[in-house]
Amino acid sequence: MKNKKDFLEKRRPNRFKVKDGVFVEFFKPRFLNLGKPHLVKSAPIIDVSLEGLSFQYIDRNMWSPDFNELAISHSETDEIKIDKLSFKVVSDFPVARLSNSKFIRRCSIKFEKMTLNQKHQLQRLIQNYAV
Repeated sequence: MKNKKDFLEKRRPNRFKVKDGVFVEFFKPRFLNLGKPHLVKSAPIIDVSLEGLSFQYIDRNMWSPDFNELAISHSETDEIKIDKLSFKVVSDFPVARLSNSKFIRRCSIKFEKMTLNQKHQLQRLIQNYAV
């Protein structure tokens, strides 16, 4: 396992805590890619940077490797919606255990191959929703 210094080196970009109501959403394509993909999981974002984000979710297991794209949205408005962000999971660990044998887990991801429009939308999200 890497030491604390190596972990801190990876987290150099400024992380911004976000206001309540900003969520990360994960979708799966419909059968034979017909129709809109359906939402599989949604989780509140804890913090975000121009390179990645972290969120919490409740589950027994680590985050599913089936997802390779995500969207970011705000629960009260469709103003901020960043679609089809490719990502890679950097860390996923339990932060608390619930009474039903499930865990509250924290997952950190790194964005990959962002378009200029996605970068602009992410900057706007940070400007408008960072606390």
